[in-house]
Amino acid sequence: MNQLLPTAEIAPDLNQQDIDNIKQRFFAISEERLARTRFGLNDRQQIVLDTLPALFHYNHPALPGYVSQKTPSGLSGFNISNRNKLAIKRLASNFEFPQSNAENAIYSIFIMGSVGSIAHGNRSDLDVWICHNPDLDSESKRLLEHKCERISRWAEAFEAEVHCFVMNSEEFRQGKIAQLDDESSGSSQHYLLLDEFYRSGIWLGGRIPLWWLVPPHCENQYEHFAKSLLDSKLVATDEVIDFGSVAKMPINEFVGAGIWQLYKGIDSPYKSVLKLLLLETYASTYPNIKSLSVEFKERVYGDEFDLNQIDAYLCLYRRIELYLKGRKERKRLELVRRSFYFLVDCPLTQQSSPLGWQWRLLQEIVHEWGWQHRQLTRLDARATWKAAQTTLEKQNLVQELTRSYRFVSDFGARQSDENAIDQSELRTLGRKLNAAFDRRAGKIEFINPDISLDIKERVLLFKKTELNQSSGFWQVYGLPKKESNPTINLLLKQSHSLSELLCWCYLNGIYDLDTDIIVRDDTVSESYVKQFLSSIGACIVTPPVKPKHDEFLRTPHIKQVLVFTNLAGHVDVKDNKSNDDPNDTRDAFSYGSQQKNLVSSIELIVINSWNEVVCQSFSENCVQQIAVRYLQLFYSQPTQEFPEIIVFSPRSPHSNCVSERMRELFRDLNSELTRQTHSPTESGLRYVFKVAKKYHLLRSFPNKPHVDQFDSQEALLAALQRPQSRSSILALDRYALNHHPLKLVIDNAQQRGIKVFVLPLALHRARVFIVDCNQSLIQLQFPFGHLDNLLHSLKQFIQNVLHKQPILNSDDPKADECPILFYRLKQEHGQWLDCETIELSKRASMFSDFEVKVIVEPINSKKLHYRLFCDQFEFSGDLPQQIAAVKQFILSHRKGDKNYPCYLSDVDISLCREQINNGGELFLSHYLRIKNDIEQKLNSTLLR
Repeated sequence: MNQLLPTAEIAPDLNQQDIDNIKQRFFAISEERLARTRFGLNDRQQIVLDTLPALFHYNHPALPGYVSQKTPSGLSGFNISNRNKLAIKRLASNFEFPQSNAENAIYSIFIMGSVGSIAHGNRSDLDVWICHNPDLDSESKRLLEHKCERISRWAEAFEAEVHCFVMNSEEFRQGKIAQLDDESSGSSQHYLLLDEFYRSGIWLGGRIPLWWLVPPHCENQYEHFAKSLLDSKLVATDEVIDFGSVAKMPINEFVGAGIWQLYKGIDSPYKSVLKLLLLETYASTYPNIKSLSVEFKERVYGDEFDLNQIDAYLCLYRRIELYLKGRKERKRLELVRRSFYFLVDCPLTQQSSPLGWQWRLLQEIVHEWGWQHRQLTRLDARATWKAAQTTLEKQNLVQELTRSYRFVSDFGARQSDENAIDQSELRTLGRKLNAAFDRRAGKIEFINPDISLDIKERVLLFKKTELNQSSGFWQVYGLPKKESNPTINLLLKQSHSLSELLCWCYLNGIYDLDTDIIVRDDTVSESYVKQFLSSIGACIVTPPVKPKHDEFLRTPHIKQVLVFTNLAGHVDVKDNKSNDDPNDTRDAFSYGSQQKNLVSSIELIVINSWNEVVCQSFSENCVQQIAVRYLQLFYSQPTQEFPEIIVFSPRSPHSNCVSERMRELFRDLNSELTRQTHSPTESGLRYVFKVAKKYHLLRSFPNKPHVDQFDSQEALLAALQRPQSRSSILALDRYALNHHPLKLVIDNAQQRGIKVFVLPLALHRARVFIVDCNQSLIQLQFPFGHLDNLLHSLKQFIQNVLHKQPILNSDDPKADECPILFYRLKQEHGQWLDCETIELSKRASMFSDFEVKVIVEPINSKKLHYRLFCDQFEFSGDLPQQIAAVKQFILSHRKGDKNYPCYLSDVDISLCREQINNGGELFLSHYLRIKNDIEQKLNSTLLR
């Protein structure tokens, strides 16, 4: 239909006849666009479209979407058509149509978007505006929204994708829009949404837009003219609905709208390319922006009634074409034309009869462009484009999307300091864009955003290229057949990580079970690669389920972790277990008498709640690296619930041993980390484990993981004895130090307080392990005559230190009440079995017949001076002279057996921070070491 109505231009001064004439023009356009919409739908989808007005007019249990008797209903001025009745009867044959509905809670119903345009097809969705009485209370609106949700779900069974938006025209005019979600743009594009609504909307029933009746040349005086229409009674209030004007588009909306379109480009890049470029064209004509909706209204008021010429999407394309031609940007124009062609979704080289109006119109447009049959054939084969072509197309799309967004955002920033979009919505959109477009190391890029239907390859060849002895990279080629040579034009991707390439192929649908795998590398077997791909397939759903909108309201959390060991090959080891060798274990990190690490490489795959997939490979020191990475991931969780890690190992003689050992490591780390995070005082973790013949200390202070390596137990013990400035958990791996008393000490040192573990040795000596409130470890040796005397002396000394420094740098708020607990370590047949609590005797503390104290003072930045006191007597001279004098004093006052040890009761080092700990805090271990050092010198003479 080329001529809808006579072409006489509407006069500026409207009368009732003019008003009626304008209404009829818009009604006619809606009717014709609705006919075109129905033409693009199948029979079942047409039922959904034809029933929509009646479903909201009537509220009956027999009809789809029914919620309750209280659900608002009644479409203003609705007269059901025969087509509506027939569609309803197909759903409910016995339904009786009531004569009237006095409620009229629904003001209007429109569909908008691509409907009725050249870009609409049976795969297009229907965006429906359900405009209600602004006076509805919150419960009524909730019931209406619930009905919309039910109708949308019902429509799915009829192959129709329907999105209902419950609209309040008064709130819309005030800028109050539904909150941002997957389908609603929220506050990000108020005026641009209205612009699209006015130029593409199809009226299905109810009140008509007041905007129709305001002449285009009066758009800048919209409110004044609209008020005069209503005041003059030319237009009745109950026959119109007012969403406002599009005369002045706020500059600060450009940024929000640009981000929204960039986000929509994640799933619909071709449509977003056009809409972002429309934003750019609007920005380029500021401040004299003439929106497409005003241009559309000019044509309706003027003499243009060719539906093709007022087609919403064709007008959008024409505006962009004019803009890019003026800028002589041919490459961008070609991408716009491809985007338009793909949106129309009418392959000109494949179309079978009967040919519709869209096919004929597109044929004319493509002829204008000068496209040849060869180019059309390539574009029409888009559904079968493979990875290389799809990747290139995505790169072009993302480049254009980000370029247009930068243009409009820079424009908005230059013109306004304000931002129209709500900041929380801006943050949410930013997170969605980050998840989709942010490129970082190891993150899997999804290359097929609605470009091709099938990008799987028949043959995938993985080839490693060595750069030098220590580095190289992997390449994957898509081959048409096994015998093909891997030429550069068949290269799909390259990476330093084979697992990243495998994940990329699997998650993008390039690999499936019918794909043949070829690996050209001596260290990696095709069998292992296939097992890796199979493992991914068993755990990760493809295509990935799109995250719910609510997930982007918070920071991402890890929802799945996969670990694959020994992709680069398993470790050979002689399995000759000897029961006599204490080093012979089933620990895969230090296996057998050779103490070999059976884990040669680890592949880590982490999937978060935003559906970001990140791969990471570890080869050298892989166990140590994965332990550090585990802590990093655990601490990155916004909540402390960390998913159980799924571990795979390729089939090999020790694969079960390797898999179980990895699971044990992760479970044990998780247990200790959970204990730390649930503790009000613990701020870090120290975890000891062994790999091959070396010991490792995994540390996190605060939440900054690091691992230290030690060649011997002695070096490890020295590291464990460094004072800790903050409280931390000290834990041993289940296989670490099993033949050392420290195993018992650490396993039994978790309760609050200072723990003293005593191991009596030969020749009246005792090995003492002390664990303070910060879980700092101190190991010392003391002589003793009676063990009770030694323990009493330690208790009094520690209490004296605590009295000097009650908190002693502890994070424990009750550190000044810190209990001192004593334990005896028990050994039997070379095995450390248990430790038992020691209850000190209640007798008076007669553990020493003299009270010996030491005051330490600094001489300079390095040297210290010691002052010894015995029973309040101070002695002169250097330290050896003072010790000799104290010895003579003690011996001269002892009776009977004089050869038993003397213990210091107190040490003062308060002025020696610089010399003892480089100016840092002083800890219990510093006091104990000074005590032990002086006592050794003193007792070496007393016990001769």
